Amino acid sequence: MTSTGLTARIWFGTWTILTAGIFFYSLLYSTGEAVFILLGTAIASCIGSLPALVVILIATGVIKNLRISLPYKMYSLALLLFLITLPYGLAAGILDSGFTYNGWDNFLKTTLMVTGILLACSFISYFISRRKIQEYFEAAGHEYSHNILQLEEKPNSINQINMNMETTY
Repeated sequence: MTSTGLTARIWFGTWTILTAGIFFYSLLYSTGEAVFILLGTAIASCIGSLPALVVILIATGVIKNLRISLPYKMYSLALLLFLITLPYGLAAGILDSGFTYNGWDNFLKTTLMVTGILLACSFISYFISRRKIQEYFEAAGHEYSHNILQLEEKPNSINQINMNMETTY
């Protein structure tokens, strides 16, 4: 799987789960606008999540090339998903509080709620795609171990020590 494919899988999964969750919520608690809410949510969340798509696309390649173990790569991606959802929650909290001092409780409540919902959606997508994510990151591990073995098999003049201080003039 490529970085683009993995990114699209995580992003589309998160987008689908979020849109479906809002749609089902609107079916339960609205009186008939569920279809319009679905369309509005689908369009808005698709456009609004494009920055997250770009960040995940860039970061998955960077994480793959890190010389850390597979579990740490998986943890790094999970941390990245949290760090991506946090600005969305902060933005929603700022917009909801109205920039007033009395809106502090509202800001905190909205920020935590939006961040939690987005994080839950992205983690569900992450766990659904867990096997593909592991395969993607494991591919990098095999390449590095192969390169390390090649370096060990080929002696390097830097690693050789001339104990007699002989020169070859």
